[in-house]
Amino acid sequence: MGKTTLALSVLHDPDIVDLCPSRYFVSCEGTLTKLSVIIAIADALRIPRENRDARLLDSILAAFPENSLLCLDNLEAIWDDESVRVDLEELLSDLQLPNLGLIITMRGTQRPSRVSWSKPFLPPLQSLSEETSRCIFERKFSRPADEFEEKLLVAVDGIPLAISLVCAMLEEGNETSKSLWHRWEQTQSNALGNGGKDRLSNLDTSIRLSVDGPRMRADPKAVDILAMMSFLPDGLPDNEIFRKELQDQLPAGYDLSEALLTMRRVSLVHLDKTGASSRLRMLNPVRNFCEQKLHFPEELKNSITSLYVAILDRFKDCTAPEGHAIIP
Repeated sequence: MGKTTLALSVLHDPDIVDLCPSRYFVSCEGTLTKLSVIIAIADALRIPRENRDARLLDSILAAFPENSLLCLDNLEAIWDDESVRVDLEELLSDLQLPNLGLIITMRGTQRPSRVSWSKPFLPPLQSLSEETSRCIFERKFSRPADEFEEKLLVAVDGIPLAISLVCAMLEEGNETSKSLWHRWEQTQSNALGNGGKDRLSNLDTSIRLSVDGPRMRADPKAVDILAMMSFLPDGLPDNEIFRKELQDQLPAGYDLSEALLTMRRVSLVHLDKTGASSRLRMLNPVRNFCEQKLHFPEELKNSITSLYVAILDRFKDCTAPEGHAIIP
């Protein structure tokens, strides 16, 4: 949630404009096949319809001018379909031209393997700090945030899309920062939308794309673990011993490590290293969405409750740092 904004910023950066005079932005949203991506690229290059035959890909590869830059945005829309992933990898490999730079944006931590990406690899996008969120707001409105705008900026946990939606809704002038904050308190992520239902216009839609995506559907138990984590504001300690204890408490059929890996791959869970010990957390809007919209199986409630009761019994001394590493 912020990938498209960053990609567009890169494409319009003055240094990039000087380096790559020919820049192309292609949205992969709605593309279902390798051919549909090829057609979308042909549209960006404005290749005439009469020239689109069986050798269309060859025409595309020959059409890029020197020092071109191509951005394939939201590539997970097709990448998540494993039945076409091999074809997509083949296309990306074909796009490795000496005169073409390639940027892709995808949710999660995975990347196509048949491309010689520049190194070191860019890390997944992190949420913005409160200070950066505040700077973006102040640059937009040329004034400091008021009391309720400040609360909103903290509540959205540095998600760029959420910050953009807050700004857009306040710019409309249809409600005050106070009324928007009160709606957020009542409905959380559902409060942020500028009238559209696509992923860039509605925070709930953007979150749901990850929760209901193919990678999560491939591991149905991961959705249950996600629901469980949404009831833990401080997340889970990134600790092998703790994970083994929790796994032992879970009902048969649940693979905690596999579920956590899936959730990290689609950026529903991230590793937070800012505290005294690393923790696996969900960003506040994602956690609130899952808490409200997902079913939390009773058997998992019993499992996590039993484990935390045992931990509290183990660390009767409330000042013990070992206990606080598990329960802050």
